[in-house]
Amino acid sequence: TPLLDWHFDQGFEVAFKRFSRMFVYATIDVYTDALAKFLPTPAKSHYMFNLRDFARVVHGLMLIQPQSVPTGNVGVSMLIRLWVHEVYRVFYDRLVEEADRHTFFEMVKNVIRHQFREKLNMVFEHLLVPGKDLHDDDIRSLFFGDYMGMRGEEKVYQEIKDQTELQTRMEQYLEEYNSTSKAPMDLVMFQFAIEHISRIARILKQPRGHALLIGIGGSGRSSAAKLATSMAEYFMYSIKISQNYTVADWRDDIRALLKKVGVDGRHTVFLFGDHQIKDDSFLEDINMILNTADIPNLYPNDERLEIIDKMQQLTLNDYSGIELTPLNMYNKFLERVRQNLHIVLTFSPIGDAFRDRLRRFPSLINCCTIDLFQPWPNDALERVANKFLDDVEMSHKIRDETVMMCQHFHQSTRALSERYFHVMRRYNYVTPTSYLELIKTFKNLLNKKRLEILTLRNRYAVGLEKLEFAASQILIMSEELTSLQPKLIQANEETTQLMSVIAAETIQVESTKNIVEADEKIADTAAAAAQAIKTDCEENLAVAMPALNAAISALNTLKPQDISLVKSMTNPPVGVKIVMEAVCILRGLKPDRKMDATGKQIEDYWPVAKKSLGDLKFLDSLKEYDKDNIPAAVIKKLQDYLNNPGFDPAVIKHVSSACEGMCLWVRAVAAYDKVIKVVAPKRQHLAAAEAELTVQMEVLKVKRAELKEVTDRLEILNSEFDRKNTEKRGLEDNIELTRVKLIRAEKLISGLGGEKERWTILER
Repeated sequence: TPLLDWHFDQGFEVAFKRFSRMFVYATIDVYTDALAKFLPTPAKSHYMFNLRDFARVVHGLMLIQPQSVPTGNVGVSMLIRLWVHEVYRVFYDRLVEEADRHTFFEMVKNVIRHQFREKLNMVFEHLLVPGKDLHDDDIRSLFFGDYMGMRGEEKVYQEIKDQTELQTRMEQYLEEYNSTSKAPMDLVMFQFAIEHISRIARILKQPRGHALLIGIGGSGRSSAAKLATSMAEYFMYSIKISQNYTVADWRDDIRALLKKVGVDGRHTVFLFGDHQIKDDSFLEDINMILNTADIPNLYPNDERLEIIDKMQQLTLNDYSGIELTPLNMYNKFLERVRQNLHIVLTFSPIGDAFRDRLRRFPSLINCCTIDLFQPWPNDALERVANKFLDDVEMSHKIRDETVMMCQHFHQSTRALSERYFHVMRRYNYVTPTSYLELIKTFKNLLNKKRLEILTLRNRYAVGLEKLEFAASQILIMSEELTSLQPKLIQANEETTQLMSVIAAETIQVESTKNIVEADEKIADTAAAAAQAIKTDCEENLAVAMPALNAAISALNTLKPQDISLVKSMTNPPVGVKIVMEAVCILRGLKPDRKMDATGKQIEDYWPVAKKSLGDLKFLDSLKEYDKDNIPAAVIKKLQDYLNNPGFDPAVIKHVSSACEGMCLWVRAVAAYDKVIKVVAPKRQHLAAAEAELTVQMEVLKVKRAELKEVTDRLEILNSEFDRKNTEKRGLEDNIELTRVKLIRAEKLISGLGGEKERWTILER
């Protein structure tokens, strides 16, 4: 009572101070009645109450601030509703059966009548349905919380009457959470979910507030806790269990958590579920933290000293005046853990493990506010179904009936499960996840069936199109078939005529071809004869030409000095004289005549030779000498020199190197003349043969041109014939295809004509 007296002295209306004593007495009545009427059983092992529950009601009442309470009777009613809200959150939220909840409702109703001297209907006038009394289910719409303000504003614990505004604010919180979270939640903000989120938010608002959320899997315990933590702007902490997770890993995580909370002073929610219990020591540690905020021997000495050092720094900064002893500093650390750490446990009531854990670790009940997640009520089922069916295309009437159908399936299955338990004593759990799977299955089946129906409808539509198309094509194909027949006849006639022309042209081509082939044989024979003559001439010339070429090469080696040396001789040696005489004879130069010692007249070629050696073009005249037309008299006169043993290049080179080259040239020219006398007639024959061959080739060229002309004309005719044949075959194929299509269309019309009316009805 003094605690509440002090609270109501903090700016409340004076008339409200009397409520401090009334709240205490009313809470005592509820507490004693709960102890007497709600006894623990194996199915209700969490029905255990102690004075901490009484304290939780008082703490909840102290959350209200003067600015949130109206004056006068309106404020009186609101304070009574506040008390109802707090005892409901502490005692009512853990009740399992409907009968227990109705009993508690009657208990509260009686306490209000005896302690507050008020009628329940008057206190909850805004929740009444006209013409009806207040029922337990109406109390679900009673909300108190500090979460209606915007982020950054002062959080004020107040009554929330506008359900629409409350739902909108919750959806805003959910949207904010999803925008920042790596794992967004797809939640439907129906009243049932809002109730549990509000309850968890109230627990986190209280100092040392811890929650035990009891419910089967899929009921939304973790999601509600995460959203409530985000609303309170607290840090969410949870461990990740793996196959190799050990007790040592658990202790490391707990140390990190407590240091973050105690040293950093950050409000943190530790979310822990029964599916994460790999070892019972986990629960034993949580039991110790709930009781004392500490676990014996958790910190090594170095970490403990580090914590104490941090606390000493914090103590010096806040001027608290506490003695800086290690014990005081560690106690300060534990106090900060108590103030900033909120543990939220999510346990399932299924099986004996839950009951056994509550028995072995009593702090799970004593130090936690219990929130039992009941099966979803009808309004929750309706909202969820509407939300998940919103993207399905259907009329409002069908959607409403579908929602009712889903509700009926879920509720009837739950009723059958209860009956199954009473008869067979075996459980069949119908969870919210089952309901969501039902809706998902319905959507999948609906889409599948709609696709099947659409496919069938399209088939009927295609069938009707085919029938209409076949009917329209019969007349067109008949006309086409009639028009193609004359074209086919004309094509046959043109092909026959063309075949006659081709036959005549082929005879002409063959005749011309035979003539050309005969001329080609004659020309080939003449060409072979001319080639034989030419080859013979070349073979004869091949004997003399190397020597002649060698002589020309020797002349090329002579220098003007060599010629000048020969020219300067007054009395040349015999070898020089005979070489120069032979050269003069070949060149046709006349010798000088003079008398020798005996008085006989002789020919002297030396003066003429010396004169010719003085000619600058002497060597060029030798190289360009007309060797093909040497007179026979010259060759005859030259023969005496050729037969002279001294007229040998090997002998002459000892006398004069220049004369050696000229000697070689004379002998080479004489040898060439000997050969050319044999080759000349053959060359004449070759020229005559080549002239005749040229005439024959000209004739052959004309014949070949004629052959090409008639051949090209025949190829054109053949191409035209092939084209006509292709057109003819195309016409024949087109006529045959049109005939087949016409037969098929007539069969289709006659066979399915009676189905058209039925298909039209089905297609619609």
